Amino acid sequence: MQKLGTIVNGDVTVLVEGKPVARLSDVNDHGANLGEGADTVCAKHGLPVARQKDRFLCSQSEEGQPHVGGYILTGASSVLTEGEMTARVGDTTGCLGPDAAPGELDGVGDGRGAGSAAEQITCKALWLAYQMEAMAIIAPAGDDHRKRNHIINGAYADLYLRNRKFVWAGLAAYASKQVGCAMDHSLLHKRWGVPGGAEMASDMYESLGAGNRDLFLDIYPLHRFYEDHGYDRMKKCAGERKPPVPAAALDGFEALDRYEKTGDPDELKEHVRAIAWHEQVNVLQRDIYNDSWIRMILDLNEGNVGDAVGVDGLGDLPKPLEPIARKLGAKPADVSFSDRCNDPNATVIPFKKGERDNLYDIDERMDWIMVDIGDYYFGHEGSDEHIDNLEKLRDRGEKHGGTYP
Repeated sequence: MQKLGTIVNGDVTVLVEGKPVARLSDVNDHGANLGEGADTVCAKHGLPVARQKDRFLCSQSEEGQPHVGGYILTGASSVLTEGEMTARVGDTTGCLGPDAAPGELDGVGDGRGAGSAAEQITCKALWLAYQMEAMAIIAPAGDDHRKRNHIINGAYADLYLRNRKFVWAGLAAYASKQVGCAMDHSLLHKRWGVPGGAEMASDMYESLGAGNRDLFLDIYPLHRFYEDHGYDRMKKCAGERKPPVPAAALDGFEALDRYEKTGDPDELKEHVRAIAWHEQVNVLQRDIYNDSWIRMILDLNEGNVGDAVGVDGLGDLPKPLEPIARKLGAKPADVSFSDRCNDPNATVIPFKKGERDNLYDIDERMDWIMVDIGDYYFGHEGSDEHIDNLEKLRDRGEKHGGTYP
């Protein structure tokens, strides 16, 4: 067994021994989607309930060893689903890595359809159309990560400015802008050519650019599908997207649908929380934060010397050495609520606070997003300053070649 993990997302409306039940396509803490579930028992969105011994596939690699996939190892002993213990948030998963026997994971998939054959064709065509729309938006940037970032910032801003219920997009415009600021920082230190620092800066720049692009290509089509066709059609077509729409993303758009029907502002917060879980776990954790080299760079950025070199007890970087670390390219994570990178008047929310110091830790990162950033954002959202910032980001995106619906 190469890696143990835990299930981190589930159906909060169905509790099993006090914990949300896990479903097909929910995720564990390194970004693997659960690939099997019960034939006859479903939870929210009609997704099969997952059980102990159900399998999953995983694209995570660590130090060159693919995890491949594995099994759910634990479940609720008092609640059986089709004779097996029911899986919940917090239950343990195990990736097999090179221990997987030939054919052991054959047949693991999403297990969902989308109704009749005619409906499937229509659903596939719709998903393809929105995917092509997203690709066309960023096409003018080519392989230029920074130019593409400006276009993506503008696309998120445009989503919100056209449709104010897309509050996640209104926050994502700031977060994506901050990715661009980190790219600028990486490019600066790459040019300086500090021994070892240039390589780290180059790797970080490439990872930031790829993550920014991949997240956009995942989440933008989901917003556009919902905008044009609503949640009910999205749910029906979820299994026909390639890859299928994960449960956390469906949770987010279902919450948005409830907000439109009830006007309850708590549903908007749930929309942001669920979409944040989706993008942070299903996309970014898998593609960026699980990489051991990127983790070391992030530890150095936050001054976590012991974590960076793998020695317990070293603690944080001594204060007198912090200016040297900055010269070498270290830059702690933060989000600035401005359309610019270095705005002295902007509100800045740093990641590192109290016991929170590992950006690649899902729980710590989500605490930062939903507590520190979220608390400020929900008071800032829709303000004149917010609208002005997003209009400037959209204008900048258009100047870099972005064309929005």
